[in-house]
This record gives sequence, structure tokens and C-alpha cells, in this order.
Amino acid sequence: MKTIKANLYSLISIIIEIFSILFLFFPIVEVVEQENIYIYHFKYYTGIAILKGEILSLPHQIFLILFIILTCSLIFIHLCSILFKKSYFKIKKILFFLQLAFSFSLLSHYNFIGFILEILLFIPFVFMIVQETHLKKENNGNILFYNVLWGVILMFMLILILSLDAFVFANILLF
Repeated sequence: MKTIKANLYSLISIIIEIFSILFLFFPIVEVVEQENIYIYHFKYYTGIAILKGEILSLPHQIFLILFIILTCSLIFIHLCSILFKKSYFKIKKILFFLQLAFSFSLLSHYNFIGFILEILLFIPFVFMIVQETHLKKENNGNILFYNVLWGVILMFMLILILSLDAFVFANILLF
């Protein structure tokens, strides 16, 4: 029964990861463009436009490419965990951590659809925590502590990346 639940969580996570790649075809990023000194317009761009280099900077483009690579590798790890009946929790945690870090780099530019994407990315992380708790009941207190610690680190990383992005954007405007 435990492995059936674990496989179900992995299947749901695979579906969500595939949806996160499909979100790149929707206008997820909004950028303010100045027409003249007094008139500004919001323009909406897809993730594909970022990959082509039409908008935003080269680091954003690199982070989006790394996000796609990490998403594909997470799908592969989920498939391996279903096929080989191994958990791969350490690898999954590291990949989730990096995936969320690279998706956070675009967070200050996201519109509502982008925020839905970001919320969708947290669901497989929560499923992985629940899956690990189901499979390792004997050390439940220690597992819960470490998973809460991962969540707190992700929260501080989000704050750090958003503040660094705002700092870099403010310095670009000054020069």
C-alpha cells in the first residue's frame, strides 16, 4: 500500500512537471516598456520569447534553460523511482531545490499565470515530503524536522533572490 501511494504521488508530480513545461508557451512574464517620458505599457511575453533572447537579460535566459533541464531531470527521476522502486529522495530534494531557485529568478517579472506556475512547482515538493513520510514511518520526527528545514531554506532563498533581482534592476536604472 505504501508503494502504491508513493507511485501515485510520483505520477501526480510528473503530470505537474509536464504542465510546468507547457506553461512556457503562455504569456507568463510581464515587462514595463517606456514609450516616452510619461507613457508606459505592459507587454506580456512567453517563456519561449525569453529563451529566444527577445526580452530580459542573459542570466534570465540561462536560468530558464537550467529550469527546463532540471524539470526534465525531475521527470526522469520520478520515472526511475516508479520503475526501479527506489525513492531517490536526496536527489529529488536537490533537484527540487535547484528548480525552485532558478524559477525564483523570474518571479519578480511574473504575471498571474506565472504565479500559478510557481504555486504548481511547490505541489510536487510537498508530495515528495508526504511520500518520504509515508515510506519512512519509523523516524517520522527527524524526517519532519529536516523537511521543515528544507522549506525554511527555500523561503529564505526566495527572499534573497527577489531582493537581489530588485537590487540589480535598481542599479541598471541608475546607470
